[in-house]
Amino acid sequence: YYFYTAPKDYRESITFAVIGDTRTGDERFVSDHKATIESVRHYTLPLFLIHLGDMIDNTKTEPWQEFFIIESSLLKNCSFFPVRGLSDGTSEQFVERFLKPGTCSWYSFSYGPVYCIILDIPSDKTTDYYIRKIGPESEQYRWLNKQLHSEERKNHPCTIVAFFSPLYSPSGKSDKYLLSLLPPLFNSNNVDLVLNGSDHCLSYAQYGNVSFLISGGGGAASQHSRKKKPAHVILTEYFFHHLQISIRFPTMYIHAIDNQGTIFFAHEIHYQPEKWNTGENIETSDITRITVYGSEKCKECIELKESILPRILDKYKDHNIEAKFIDIDIQDNFDCYQALELKFGNKKHTFPTLHIGLELLSGNDLTNKNIEMMVKKNIRQKRNLSEIKLLFPKKCVLLLIVLFITLFLALVFVYHKRSVR
Repeated sequence: YYFYTAPKDYRESITFAVIGDTRTGDERFVSDHKATIESVRHYTLPLFLIHLGDMIDNTKTEPWQEFFIIESSLLKNCSFFPVRGLSDGTSEQFVERFLKPGTCSWYSFSYGPVYCIILDIPSDKTTDYYIRKIGPESEQYRWLNKQLHSEERKNHPCTIVAFFSPLYSPSGKSDKYLLSLLPPLFNSNNVDLVLNGSDHCLSYAQYGNVSFLISGGGGAASQHSRKKKPAHVILTEYFFHHLQISIRFPTMYIHAIDNQGTIFFAHEIHYQPEKWNTGENIETSDITRITVYGSEKCKECIELKESILPRILDKYKDHNIEAKFIDIDIQDNFDCYQALELKFGNKKHTFPTLHIGLELLSGNDLTNKNIEMMVKKNIRQKRNLSEIKLLFPKKCVLLLIVLFITLFLALVFVYHKRSVR
């Protein structure tokens, strides 16, 4: 069994998965839960998994044992971050059952570029319950507000909040108090994505700059709703599925994948440079690095190494490009390549494979046109990063000048007013 640690540089790519509402314990849902986990393993191969709650059916005996038996093939190589659902026991039982950051049923963690805030908000409760649980005077709300303004969060360009109770439910069971409280809070604090469970479907809504996704297709039977689509809800689909979320600076790519491997929903979230306080952590380099993974025994690999790449390097010799060949017949090199596949969330590559920037190219995608296109794209990205790094000092200097002029004019005004008196 093995795990991979998170990248230190938030510009490195990561891929993780999200599922919800597996409801293990009810025999009707076991086969679909198993199929969803196999789909996650085959199509996404995530670095970590967020489960949005209702992991088990608490009306059955020993559901947790069966839950972990089904999930074990995935969790032996994948960190697990749970959300407490309505059927997952009490907050105290949740804290006892899972090893996670902190000692409460809500917690936060960071992984590479992403900062995740996990809240404990079950569905189908009264307004009084929600006021006590997440209202402005509650312990959880004060903790949430602290997380949104924490220094650690500021060091990660992407913020995700996850909890069980759906805010924009296609079934119409969204609580009005939560709707009045949380979406404005998330929007004003530049949260990128909110994930909810409870409804057995995939549903997408948008409030301001915040995307809201319900993902409850982990195995429990679909719950089709014939009610009128609520405000802000853009799309609802009823498939067993998981979310594949890939963060490749500066964009988050979200794919909803059914258990046959079909992507039936895609969404992108782009980060804005204004969300970062400084440009000090942005390390730029004008070097474009190309790495070829292949075998000395492979004709295509040798042709790429000795013919195709030299032509491209010569064509773009003014752009500081470096290229190297990694022999995957050496075990250590092959292990490094497998780690690279895991980071990019894709096990389907053949050799030769070309790694450039945030992309892996192989098989039918490995054409002269695609290689050249990726070289151009990488050169543009590095140029843009350099411009962002220079942008922040200029803004700071300009802001200081404006503040100084404003202060000077204010002092002149006060002095003049006193002189008149």
